[in-house]
Amino acid sequence: MKAQGTRSVIATAARVLPLCAAIGVPFFFVYSTWIAARLEKALRLEVEPSFTGGRLLAEFPNPTGGDTGQGGYTYPLGQGWEKGELNLVRYAVRAPVPRPVWGFSGAYWQLEASFAKAMPTGLAGGGFRAPVLHVYIQIRESGAGGSTESAFGEGELLRFDPDHPWDYALSADGWSPAGEIRSADGSYRAPVPTMWDFARRRLILRIRLENAPRLLASVIGGASTWHYVLVGAYDPAREGHFAAVRRGAGLHDGGGAKDDLSPRVFDLIAPKGTSKSAELSSEDPASGNYALVSPVMAGGPAAAGPSPALRGRAAEAAAKEAAAAEAARSRALAALPPRSPADSGVIGELFELGLEDRCLEAIKADIAARPGDPVALAYRGAILAQRADRARASARRCAWSPKHTATWTPRWPARPPPRAEDRMAVLFCRGSVSSAVPNDVFGRAAQGAADFDAAAGMAAEAKDPAFARDCLARAAVACEKAGLMEDAASRWATLAATGGLSGAVRLELIDRGYVTED
Repeated sequence: MKAQGTRSVIATAARVLPLCAAIGVPFFFVYSTWIAARLEKALRLEVEPSFTGGRLLAEFPNPTGGDTGQGGYTYPLGQGWEKGELNLVRYAVRAPVPRPVWGFSGAYWQLEASFAKAMPTGLAGGGFRAPVLHVYIQIRESGAGGSTESAFGEGELLRFDPDHPWDYALSADGWSPAGEIRSADGSYRAPVPTMWDFARRRLILRIRLENAPRLLASVIGGASTWHYVLVGAYDPAREGHFAAVRRGAGLHDGGGAKDDLSPRVFDLIAPKGTSKSAELSSEDPASGNYALVSPVMAGGPAAAGPSPALRGRAAEAAAKEAAAAEAARSRALAALPPRSPADSGVIGELFELGLEDRCLEAIKADIAARPGDPVALAYRGAILAQRADRARASARRCAWSPKHTATWTPRWPARPPPRAEDRMAVLFCRGSVSSAVPNDVFGRAAQGAADFDAAAGMAAEAKDPAFARDCLARAAVACEKAGLMEDAASRWATLAATGGLSGAVRLELIDRGYVTED
């Protein structure tokens, strides 16, 4: 533990508080996130991996908004379900820990499932509301033994790949304090401790390997394993606790099923190049066969990175797009009329053309005519953020001062603008400001990500998919700045599964290990 780090936080707060009070900037609003982050860093113990679940062996980011099963599933109507509570955004496999250093536990194997929104509230609205997680694991490479049927009767209404029969099945949910593991042949069943990491919306499972069957304990050797990862809505009255999904949603049942054999799975981890909705729609009512799903592999040889040729094509496309955008800007500049009082009506156009001084003059005139105009204030905040960010980059120092903070922090509109287009502009500008200011000082990058997410949703509703994709990419970058790497990865995974990407976004994806080519 580093006492010096704690003293530094307190000393900095003592210096900054009088300044904030003098200029009227709410200290808590500006610096609360920064203080919390610094205190967490100062108080954090440096630990070896077995304290935190073992070395990360494999992780699988999953797209946001993927909790629609066959493509149109809706949540049960009762119990106050919120969209995202069944959206699995990341699954991780850690290397087994043979000898935990603290000595209070035997060998174990940790698996993790992160959700877009987690509400493990147990009893809610008179019933149970929680995600249910089923993980089927194949350990034997030969495929000998194992099962391709559900471990829970009808359970999920699924079949498993005959080339990868499962050896062990885990079940856990967001309500019970423990899950269970069982073998395919029925000879072994044992409890699995579970816990929630609320800050990361993560459900953690620890499989005990002490006194486990030889096959299960063999994972300590580090061989590859294959995982089917499935999420459903909790219903204690159903086999496997997976709620039914029907054509129309009910109090306890989901809706959007295509037929009576539609799987009860809202989300899953699909192998690269595979559509989860296609896998979940592969049932055959005529023959009575359930949908067939495929596993993902953890461990084994490292995946090859993207080819230089693929990156070269994306970089070339991005350069062409930038040249086309600059040509369009030049044409727009040539057609722009001289400065006039009418500039207050084209603030957005001036901002997009990069005419910052003229845009600020137009904003000043607009605010004089309409004090507190939220759109003008949003654009002004964005310009100040861009200027400070450029100054900070060129001087290699933080150019943000309490004066800058006083300019943009307290002036965001209390009420959103009435027009959807203006609301989108405010969200985009505020997101730009929040992600441009130094996150290690102000801690606003997460707010920026939320604003970009909201703008992306509005753009999708407005049938502007290109702008929606651009906002989602900006949200992913803002998440990275905020240290929310899992949230960033789920957004990149969403983009990787989307067509029509710009060369610039494809380049960002390729540099992060995603193979994407339109």
